[in-house]
Amino acid sequence: VVDKLLNFKTLRMRILSTFMLLLAFFVIYTIYSFISNTSVENKAKDLVEEDIVILNASQNLATSSSVRLSAALSYVLTGEESYIEIFNTYRQLAEDNNAIVEKYIQSKERDELVATAREWSDIVENNVFAVYQAGDIEQARANLTDATSLVTKVRTGYEAMAEERAVAIEQAGNDMVSSSSNNKIIGVIVSIIVTALGVIIALRTARTISTPVSLVANRMEELAHGDLSQAPLTIKRNDEIGT
Repeated sequence: VVDKLLNFKTLRMRILSTFMLLLAFFVIYTIYSFISNTSVENKAKDLVEEDIVILNASQNLATSSSVRLSAALSYVLTGEESYIEIFNTYRQLAEDNNAIVEKYIQSKERDELVATAREWSDIVENNVFAVYQAGDIEQARANLTDATSLVTKVRTGYEAMAEERAVAIEQAGNDMVSSSSNNKIIGVIVSIIVTALGVIIALRTARTISTPVSLVANRMEELAHGDLSQAPLTIKRNDEIGT
């Protein structure tokens, strides 16, 4: 195989072809490394700019639902107005985090979840806080109990979103580790192949030069000792040594 690859008429072309062959391996490996590293960089960028942001926002939304439910329960039990302020603060926090998630995720399921969360918040404000402030405490408590299933649905929905994103982050991390390991393995393999080819081709090229030179030197030595009985050398090369 090596002979066929190096079957050129001139020695110069043989040496040049050896260099070009090795260079081709390095270029191929460089292209592969660039593509692979770019892929890893993009995954890392998505991880930082999207997945982690969505995870944090989803966790905040789940927490907001729990805090608002606790604030509503505390209000109907104590009548402390500060709990309404807490409820409104976390409702705004939920809207802010919904806006963040909406930048990256547009789906029917998420829209339904947001609509349910807003429906529950409206019920609490209109049928719980307002009714309580009107003096019908028992009805306010009953209304809050009836609406609890909605907030439970909202909280579990946001927790599922957070869990889904956490799994995506873990998978992205595993993919990056795997890509890095593959790059190292391929780098070692390419280095071994290039080194082996370099040694084989160098030895072959050296032999193609040294063998005919040694043959001519031996024949000259025989002639110098007066031995004229040897047959003429057969020349089968068209390179610089053959000519």
